[in-house]
Amino acid sequence: MPGTLLLLGRLTGVLIAGPSLLANLKTLYTIYIGYLGTPLQKASRLSTVAAMATDILILVMNTEFFLDNNWAPYSASVVAVNLLKRAHSVTVVYVTVVRFRAVNRGRTSVLFRRQWPVYVYMGLYLLLSAAAVVCQLYAYVSTGWVSSLARVSDTFQVYRVLTFVLAFQYILLGVAADLQFMLFARTSAIHEAAFRQIRVFHNHLQYLCYEIVVFVGFGVSVVWGVINPLDVTAFTWVEQLVLSLMMLNGVSLIQVLSTESSLGEGNSLDLSRASSGGRSDVQNWIPASSMTVRS
Repeated sequence: MPGTLLLLGRLTGVLIAGPSLLANLKTLYTIYIGYLGTPLQKASRLSTVAAMATDILILVMNTEFFLDNNWAPYSASVVAVNLLKRAHSVTVVYVTVVRFRAVNRGRTSVLFRRQWPVYVYMGLYLLLSAAAVVCQLYAYVSTGWVSSLARVSDTFQVYRVLTFVLAFQYILLGVAADLQFMLFARTSAIHEAAFRQIRVFHNHLQYLCYEIVVFVGFGVSVVWGVINPLDVTAFTWVEQLVLSLMMLNGVSLIQVLSTESSLGEGNSLDLSRASSGGRSDVQNWIPASSMTVRS
């Protein structure tokens, strides 16, 4: 009979899948509000659909666990969830980078004028993601796909730590972007107009609080899992909700910052200064023809 903590971890998966799926549905709707088929919009749409598939898998596998504690495909399903998370999280993280640079566009720091910081940031994320996938997969394969044995292995402990580092990497940037956006809304006419617009369909502050609270819960579950590796498994599911909230906030913010109306009548803004390629990160959301600023 599974322990109480293990049962609570599985129950967490069931309870989190619903809110995560709803957040992803809202993200998909937000993408289609101004959908023009740009590469970033297409990637965001595909990532959101993959996230929804992950939510459904989490719900099904954990529900099945309560119906049959010895359900054979469970271990393989856990690995599949991690693979899906790491795959769709790449777009989430890139959207977070775009969100951060969009809020800070026009600033003269090399971090915002050049593309190499983006390449370094994304390269580091991809490297750590690959390491996390390999560690988890090795933990299960080396123990014959016995979940209880895999969770107490040293390799799985490394996987836990890498998962936390990955989440910390993107949550820190996302929260910084949101806080800057709300701060700039008090001093910048452009950000103030965007802030007024986003409130029409998205409570940005509320979802920022959700991000922080869920991330704290995720961090607690990781630390607790290191202390009690056999029974604490909730972090796997909680990170999925963190990613869903990150994507929703990111897409919503980029949406208002990339529309012509959010720039306001009579304002001029050199959008090309945000990147060395002549197009700002936020312009990747919609075609250049739609980014004309009225004088």
